[in-house]
Amino acid sequence: GLQEAGDDVHETDRHLGLDILDPTGLTDLLTSIRPEIVYHLAGQADVGGSWTSPVETFRTNAEGTLNVLYAAVQARTAEIGTLRAIGFSRGSILRSFLVESLVTALLSFAIGAALAAALGFAVSQALGGIGFGAATFTTNVIQLRVGPSDLLAALAFALAVGVLGGLAPARRAAQLRPVEALRNA
Repeated sequence: GLQEAGDDVHETDRHLGLDILDPTGLTDLLTSIRPEIVYHLAGQADVGGSWTSPVETFRTNAEGTLNVLYAAVQARTAEIGTLRAIGFSRGSILRSFLVESLVTALLSFAIGAALAAALGFAVSQALGGIGFGAATFTTNVIQLRVGPSDLLAALAFALAVGVLGGLAPARRAAQLRPVEALRNA
């Protein structure tokens, strides 16, 4: 994997003392290790668990993603200060961070949509669908398909997370005075 390719891998896990719902801890980690790339794979993917604890699922998946985006921007204050010091406007920094956030969201959507479609197709082909018992003592079989409305909803969610996750930190980054950003880095 990544380590064999020569990349430094820093695992984070709430069992290791870092929770994705802790924005300060994430910011401190990213500021201390200054990664070039962050692979955000944390999330609650247990469908059954998502029905029994929907608030926890939403917090882990949506709020956790927003925290990672926020921490990644906060960890780049020195870069922001340098850009401001060499003459980049607040608007150009804001646009840059927003575009970066939206591109990340779109790539995440594309990967998720491809995986969902492939998984749905594979399960339907292998099992002929998913069967479940009904109250009428019959078995209903459903096909797992990813339709256009599913993709549209996922795209809207990905873009919303991208904008929300990028807007607040981008605005804060754009408002930093160069000297302040460089001093706090």
